[in-house]
Amino acid sequence: MRTTSLLRLEAPPLLRWDGRALHGLATAKAVVVAVPARFVSFRIEDLPPAAAPALKAAARMKAERAFAPLGAVAIDAVISPVRQGRCLALMMALPKTTIDAIRAAAVTQGHSVSAIRVAELQQAIPLGGVVVVAGEACLLAVEVIAGQTVVRGLAALGPIHAQGYAATLMRERLRLGVAEDAPGAPALGATLDFLRPTLAAPPALLSRPGVRLGLLAACIVLLVAVGSVLAVTDAVQARDEARSQAERLRPLAKTLAERRADMKAVAPWLDQRPTLAPGLHVLASALPAGGSDDQVRLVRVRQTTSEDTVIEGTAGDRAQMLGFLDRLRRDQRVEFAEVRSSRSPSKEARTVVFELVVRMGQKAGPPADAAPLPPAAPSVPAPTSDPSATSPAPTAALPAPSGFPGFWIFGFLRSSHAEA
Repeated sequence: MRTTSLLRLEAPPLLRWDGRALHGLATAKAVVVAVPARFVSFRIEDLPPAAAPALKAAARMKAERAFAPLGAVAIDAVISPVRQGRCLALMMALPKTTIDAIRAAAVTQGHSVSAIRVAELQQAIPLGGVVVVAGEACLLAVEVIAGQTVVRGLAALGPIHAQGYAATLMRERLRLGVAEDAPGAPALGATLDFLRPTLAAPPALLSRPGVRLGLLAACIVLLVAVGSVLAVTDAVQARDEARSQAERLRPLAKTLAERRADMKAVAPWLDQRPTLAPGLHVLASALPAGGSDDQVRLVRVRQTTSEDTVIEGTAGDRAQMLGFLDRLRRDQRVEFAEVRSSRSPSKEARTVVFELVVRMGQKAGPPADAAPLPPAAPSVPAPTSDPSATSPAPTAALPAPSGFPGFWIFGFLRSSHAEA
């Protein structure tokens, strides 16, 4: 049985910077660069016990003051837990020129730098405290208390094959108080990064990624909500105003509907009734001619349901009234004419107030060349002692007006004092 195993070559994305170039193989695009401790400046500082944000702020201020002579540097620190009222912080600084050189070297090799860390602080501390990475050595004075590592000091020893390395190691052991059999400890700076230091102050609220976009979205949502509320409020107000206006107009609409119903019922009768113009023409023709002594005035002309024209007027005396009635009867367009009632306003006056009924014939209408009829001679009746003779009895019974509305024509047709 034959088995085929695939060999996968996968180099870790870790390169080492020795001051001149990057060393190591990495197939990944983004790489982590390890810098020897001899390129980094270290300092141990005491900090008062405080909360974690306050400790980071105090360490950042002390590091900026301590490394100010070095110029532009990237600062990071390893802060030990509070013990016996004090806290130790291992602060380190890497010049910005070194960071720029590392980035330029990475670009030439087709890489991008994702992090820059101290090579010796990424390794576990062996017995004796000496950490060796790629021929570079570093002495760490640490103490493990309750499972936590406290850094008391650090010294970069340089290349282990350099002349005088043993003497330098002995001197630094005496200075830091690290014995050759000092216990080991886990790695200190596995998460340190000079590109994104842990001591960096938190960015401003508006400079944080996504905050401005979130605020813009929140403003848009707020504006939409306010606009929706205003639109709903306007719609509700418009609805309430429409309802109140409808309540105010409801009685008027009811009255208008009743009037329209009445007009609809009356409209056929109005369309079928004959026009009043022929009757007015007949009345105008029967009036006395201009300049005569007759004083006949028509006060009101109306038309009843039976299509009889009722005229209310006044005359200077009874003879003038009868003369006007005779002229109407002589007109061929008049089928029936009779005085319904007459009276005198007072015993001293001769003026007569009368009511006249006229019915037009089938062919009533003003002829094309009609000329006014000559006034007939007034016939004065013989005097009588009967007081009832002043009001002649009607010759025919006239139908009583019904409840239908009629047309009322108000005006005065004066027969005297008119200019020819």
